[in-house]
This record gives sequence, structure tokens and C-alpha cells, in this order.
Amino acid sequence: MQHHSMLSNSSSSYLSNLEADIQFINILNKNQHLCNANLLKVGDLTILLDCGSDESYTQEQLQIIHDALLVYKVDFIFLSHASLIHVGALPYLQSQGLLDTNGIKVMGTSPTAKMGALTMYEFFIQKKECGNFEYFSLQDVERAFERIEQVSYNENRKIRVRETELILSALPSGNSIGGACWKIEYNKQVIIYAVELNNKPLNITVPMKFDDFKNANILISNLYLTPKSIKSNQKGQASKIYQYLSQEKLRLKLEKVLVDHQGSILIPLSDKNRILQCLITLENMFQSNTKLQAQYKNQQSQQVDSPVIYIENMSRDTLGVGRSHLGWMNFQDNKVFQDIDENPINFVYVAEIFSIGEYRQLEDKPRVIVTSLASFEQGFSRQMLQDFSDHPKNEILFLQKSTPNLYRGSLGQRIISGEKEIHLQRSNILGALSDSTVGDQQQQQQLMFNMTDSIGSNVAAAPQFQFGNENNSLSLNVTNSASAFISQIEQQQMTDMQNITFAQNQLLQSRENFMNKFYEKQYQKNFQPGPYPIFSLNQIDNQKPLTFYGEENIEEINDIEMNEEVAEVQQAFNNVLNEGKNIKIYNRFKDLQKRYGKNFLYNTQETQFQIKCKISYIPFEARIDKTSFELMLRQIQPKQLIVINSSRKKMDKLHEFITYNSFQTQLHYAHKDLNTQNSYQPNVIQFQTNAAVKQVFIDDKLYKSLPIQRVHQRYEISRIKAAVELTVQDPNSATNSTFDTLKEIPLITENDKARDQFAKKNLFFRSKDYKLSHLQHYLETQNIPTVIVDKCLNYQDKVYIYFDHQSGQIRLEGLISKDYFAIRSLIYSHFGRV
Repeated sequence: MQHHSMLSNSSSSYLSNLEADIQFINILNKNQHLCNANLLKVGDLTILLDCGSDESYTQEQLQIIHDALLVYKVDFIFLSHASLIHVGALPYLQSQGLLDTNGIKVMGTSPTAKMGALTMYEFFIQKKECGNFEYFSLQDVERAFERIEQVSYNENRKIRVRETELILSALPSGNSIGGACWKIEYNKQVIIYAVELNNKPLNITVPMKFDDFKNANILISNLYLTPKSIKSNQKGQASKIYQYLSQEKLRLKLEKVLVDHQGSILIPLSDKNRILQCLITLENMFQSNTKLQAQYKNQQSQQVDSPVIYIENMSRDTLGVGRSHLGWMNFQDNKVFQDIDENPINFVYVAEIFSIGEYRQLEDKPRVIVTSLASFEQGFSRQMLQDFSDHPKNEILFLQKSTPNLYRGSLGQRIISGEKEIHLQRSNILGALSDSTVGDQQQQQQLMFNMTDSIGSNVAAAPQFQFGNENNSLSLNVTNSASAFISQIEQQQMTDMQNITFAQNQLLQSRENFMNKFYEKQYQKNFQPGPYPIFSLNQIDNQKPLTFYGEENIEEINDIEMNEEVAEVQQAFNNVLNEGKNIKIYNRFKDLQKRYGKNFLYNTQETQFQIKCKISYIPFEARIDKTSFELMLRQIQPKQLIVINSSRKKMDKLHEFITYNSFQTQLHYAHKDLNTQNSYQPNVIQFQTNAAVKQVFIDDKLYKSLPIQRVHQRYEISRIKAAVELTVQDPNSATNSTFDTLKEIPLITENDKARDQFAKKNLFFRSKDYKLSHLQHYLETQNIPTVIVDKCLNYQDKVYIYFDHQSGQIRLEGLISKDYFAIRSLIYSHFGRV
């Protein structure tokens, strides 16, 4: 099934014979394939809009994209978002060599490139921990996302492939950090690819603007997300409609579960952008809510025991991307956050960890755990499900309910639907296999080695100080008694004194200063007179504490000073830990590539358990709703609207809305009917632009070499030369027309005396001695006979040419036809005008 429509209102008959120069083909969509991939052919240039995959990562889906790249000869890949459903197939295409062999360029924003790479790193590790995964490697992920040519918002980028030129720009989608809507200008037509739109305010991205979509001739979108309604418990009350980003509901849920019930909350999320937005929201809630703060803040030391735990393999790297891309976010004044201490992603109430081992070492107390995936098919959410759901006070809180986050048949979809009896198949890595032992089960079992912890919980230890405990963590507590802190410091043993870093040196100096001051206080204490009865008074205006007799309370002053020294040592030690984390993050990527580049032997077990904890859902989808989408259509009113990833029910409602408001918008359904059982056949939507109206581009070097002159109130290029060349016309042929005999050549033919006689240097104005008969003679040399009637050149009563004495320019009037464009082209070239 093909849709043909006209983008031009011209009634020229010859346009109907032209080949469609804009084609759109939906390759993969979320309804059928749980991911996005679309083809847009503009003239000679072919663009793949997104190349996603679903969590199953089947060969069938990958083969569709693989074949599309070869059949349609794709030149560019445009990435709109960093989620799996938009970038998932990119590493696979890299592993197959298609990107390098075919010279395909990949375009995307900087956050999309960085966050997309982390998404695929996380996905690969999760797959590798469940079973051997051979579609691509971590090296392919790195190479695929390093090749992305990065663009900024509202930056116009000129692209030319063969005979097609277009202008490309990225617009904010309002959904994710660096999420882009692609605006393509071609032949005076504006094409906008806008999926996953969101007009609700988010911290992680700048908001979308409806004004950016004005003048859109073709709009490609996946419409809106329908709000979920819930039944009211009270009789007589109407059902309520969930509003997205329900932060008030989330706050009440935290107070109820964490404080009142003393339980924990598990929040499974699939998209790293939703994770980042969730963490920012939770951080703001804990900073502004005294009830939540009292649960986790030590009133004496003012230290916070992190109530929110973010656990993923790439958790620290994900937050690092957020800290380094504040300019792409929507905070009040991003310039203030150039100071690292004021960076809003430097969380106080959120701790990031990347292994189950780290999680098990945490103190057992109510917490909010944010992890992936929402479907519970892989990742830490699947590993933690059995133990977490065994406690009735705990609660699993879903923030994403739409497809493909919770697709039909997934474990997460079954849990949120109320299923209590869970049959789970869990795989554990037993050891790595060498190439020589692959395939021999006996040798595999003999040569496998027992790993001390799961492969995800081991991290390459960077060169740093080795402290007394095994996990290289130092627990220093600020106490009122300095002697208790001294005992902690003296127990820590540092080694490798030669390879010392700046932070480690600062820690040594702080520890030495502390010990010197401590011994000095001890020495002074031995020579104090007394004893006198000491009564501490409250501090007033930061004065030193006094005794009952008005003397300085030496003991309390010493404790205060020593606690200040303890805080300095604690800060110095935290700097060492942060430095070690940075070294680990820097080295981790190569280590992960080496570690997960092997084949593993797995132990698979069937487990059965019951969900005892509560299950709830609070919408946090961040998508445009029906009312906002209809408002956007009222403002932009595109000539063509192509709908992808939507149901027929939404299409019918949208068609009613367009018809009711009398919009001049044609609606197209991008993919075939979901009820058909035939093999996959893409639906081709074709458009034709006015081929006679072409967008003219001049090389930048030519612009620089041309002189500029002022004409009235504007500056114009003083002279551009162009020429036409006649081909020999067959006198016996009746099909040849003037329009068909024209052919552009790069230089003016100097031997043509007639043309050289009438060539004028002035770009806009004719000279005083130039007459209408001169132009008539020139047209006759081009086989265009005309007659002069009333100071006007008449060509077969179709085209009229005359001089406008007020402006000094030549005017053309007549019917839009082939001969009209031919005569106009000749006159333009004759006077050196483009």
C-alpha cells in the first residue's frame, strides 16, 4: 500500500510524471517490534531515523535493519534519544562492518552519544551475566558511539550527498538529556522527525517549544501518551486521571513506606534518562522534607546516611555524564554550577554503587533502591527481586508502565498485573572458558574456576593506598571524644608510599597535624590547675564556652577544636576515596572489555517464590498528552502528518479532530495494519516536491571570492556568472522542446559572439543602451521566437516579457509551464543572476 500526495499546489501537468523525491518507510515500530527504526529518502540521500532494538535482541529484528542499510544504501543515521529502543542496533551494525564499509555517518547530540554508549555497556553486561551474548562486544560499543558526529540544538548543518543538499538542525524534544527532534529543510520543504515529545518541565532537559515546529510541511511523530484512569473507592465519585510526573504522590509514598512502615522501596527503571530525573527528584524531596531528613541525618555529626541507593554497572559513569552536561539541562542558572561543589548532580542523599557486593555491605535500614530493568527480565532488579519481595513492609514502585518498558509477557508486566507466584530462572557465572576448551563439557567442568564474587561485583582496583580492611573503606566517625577517633586512625595502615598522589599526601599531612595538636592538648591538660566544678554554658555569638565562674572551659574548647580537626581529616580521606573512584572509572572501561570479552560457564537454577511485598504504580512517563498535542497541531498545522507507533483508535480520534477543525492536513499511517498476518512488508509513503523550484547552494569558497555591493537597503553579491549551452536539435524530431535543450555548463563559452555581445556586468539593472530588440535577438539565438507587441515580448501568448522602467528590471508574466521556466532560466543566465 502506497500513499501519494502533492506538496505543491501547482497545476503543472509535468509534475505528475516526476519521480517522488521524498519517501518515508517505517522499518521497526514499538507496537510490533518494541523499538524504532525509520527510513527517510530525500532526493539522492537516504537517512535511517533511529536504529533501536528491544530487550530480547533477536536476530530477526537485527536482520531487518541490516537488510535495510544494504537495500536502500543508507548515507546517514540520525539518533533522537539514548534509550535502547533508539540506539540498540548501532553496536551490532558496527560489529558487522556496515558502518565502516558503506561510509555511513551517524549524527546525534553529545549527551545522546555519551548516554547511549553507557546504555549499551549496561545492556551488554546484563546480557552477559545471563548467558553468552555474541551479537557485539564492548569494543564495538565504544567504536560505534565514538563515530557519532555531534550537533548542538538549533545548529544549522549543511549536508550534501551526490546531487542532494539539505539543511539539518536538532531541536529539543523535552524528553531526555540531549533528546533531539530532527528538522530537515529540502527544496523549500521542512520535514520534522519528532518522537517521544514532552512539554512538561524536567530538570534533565531544556523544554520543547511549539514555535520550533512552525512551517513544518511534513511532521513525523508518535502522537501522545494516553493518561491512565483509576477507579475511585468512594461511591458517587468519578474516576481520576493520572497526571504524569506525580511528584506529590511520590513524596507521600516515601513518607508512608520509609518513615511510617519502616520498609524499603524498589524502583525499577529501564531508561537512564528516567533514572537521572528520578534521582534528581528524590534528592530534592529529601533536601526539602524534614520528616525524611530526620530518618537519616545524624544530629551530632550532621552526616547523612544515604537513603537512596542507585545500583547499576555504569551508575557512577551515568551521573558523570549528568555532571558534565549541565548546559543541556533545565536548572535555574547553569552558570552557577560551574563550581563542582554546587553541581546539582553532586547528590547528598543519593549513593551510587555498581555491584551486589557493595549493596550487601550497607547497613540494613529503610532505603529507596533505584535500578534497572523495569521489565525484571535482566539486570539488578531481577537479582534482587526474591530477597526484596520477601519482606511485607517493602514495596515495589513502578514509574514506567507504557510499552516497551513493560511489554506483554515480561516479568514486570506480570508483577504489576497482580501475579504473586513467581517462577524464576536464574543464571550465575561459574567461571571463564578458554578458547581451547569451548565445546568440551568435561574439560569445561575441570578447568572452570570458582569466582569469589559475581562478575559484576568485582572492580579493577586502581593504584591507591591500601588500608587495613579488605574493601578499602575507612569508617571515621566524628565523636565528642577525640581518643575514640585516635584509635581509629592508628589502626589504619598505609602502604605503597612511593606512588603517592596529591589527595593521599593531603591525608597524610592532615593526619600528622591532627596528631601533633592532639599531643599538644594532652600536654597542656597535664599542667592545668584544679579541680574546680565545671558547668558548661550555651555558646552566645560564637564566644568560647565558659565555666560557672566565668573562666574558659578548656575541656570543651579542646573537644570543639579536636572535632574540627577530625572533620578536616575526614574530608581529606573522602578526597582520597573520590580520587580512587575517578581512577577506577577511568580504568574500568578497558577492564570491563577484557573481563566480559570471554566465554563463561553458567549455572542455571529454577526458583519459585511468592511476592509478599506491595506493588504500586505512580506515573512518571514524561510524555506529551492528548490536549497538548492537539494544541501543537493547531499552531503548526502541517500539510502532511505521518503517524508511527500508534494504535488505530488514536488514528481515528486524530482524524476526527483534524476534520472537525478543517485543517488542511493529510494523515498517513506509517506501518501496516497490525491485524494482518502476512510477512513483514514496509509501508512506503511518497511525496513529490515542485521539481522546478530548487534550493540553490553556492560553495563557501565561492562566497568568499565574490565582491559585495550595496543595492538599496541590502547587500548583494555583485556578480555571479552562469551559462547555458544549446544541444543540436534534430529537425525531424517533434518531441524536442526548448526546455529539453537546456544544459548547464560550468563556464561561459567565450567563442559564442552573440552571447558575449549581450553579456552585462550589472547584476540587477540593465544598461541604458540595452533595448528590448536586443533581448529578442538573444532569445532567437536560443530558438525562442518572440514578437514585440506594445513594448512587450510575446511568446505564443504564453509568456510576456517587458521592462519595468520604475525598477529598471525585466518582468516575466504568464502561465506556469515548461517554456516559462526555460525562458526565465535563459534570462537569469543572460544577465548573470542566480
